[in-house]
Amino acid sequence: IQFEVKAPFVSDSKEEILKKVRTYDKKLVDVLELSWTCYAPIEARDLFGSKIVYFPCRKCPACLEREPVLPQKKVEVEI
Repeated sequence: IQFEVKAPFVSDSKEEILKKVRTYDKKLVDVLELSWTCYAPIEARDLFGSKIVYFPCRKCPACLEREPVLPQKKVEVEI
């Protein structure tokens, strides 16, 4: 069995990838905005204690590379 692995964006920066994606498909950019790359998210509870909210740390290598290009949004989890 032979197979080939393709990784067309492996040497691109996040900024370069986003430029390519924007020219290809706006809907894909919307999907990327829902993604998360933070290695060490900050956890907090909302004022009523009914949700856990996660914020990107903005300090880990993934955040430092991504934030200038595609800021991450908080994530809320109902408890």
